[in-house]
Amino acid sequence: MKSKQNEDLLTGTKFSKALDKENYIIAEKLLSSDCVYHFRSKIYTGIHTIIDLYKSSGDWAAKTLDDVKYESETELTNDNVTITFIDNITHKGIKFTYKSRQLLFFDNSSKICKIEHIDIPGQSEKLKEYFIKIDVKR
Repeated sequence: MKSKQNEDLLTGTKFSKALDKENYIIAEKLLSSDCVYHFRSKIYTGIHTIIDLYKSSGDWAAKTLDDVKYESETELTNDNVTITFIDNITHKGIKFTYKSRQLLFFDNSSKICKIEHIDIPGQSEKLKEYFIKIDVKR
């Protein structure tokens, strides 16, 4: 594996593990100042905007759900890094595991300059069904 790819994979792994621990201070240091985040049909720009999205999602989950444990798997795919996020949710004694992916792109200094959210087929629909089952609105 090339040195730049190693650096990118290390940065991607640090980023995913920081988000797993909701350590947004570390996560933000891994983003380039002009980083963009493509989430479904929306595009978000800038470190603080992007980190605020992750934080608000975590804050909502902590406030609304009984328990959420975050995990991730990071791998090199072609010249990019893919993170699979795994959210283990428990509410009212009912468990659910939600997965999504993000594709990371890097600048020359191995900072994350672009994030693309990738829905895993069926996962969003299953999450909506779970929320109905546990009577939670998002």
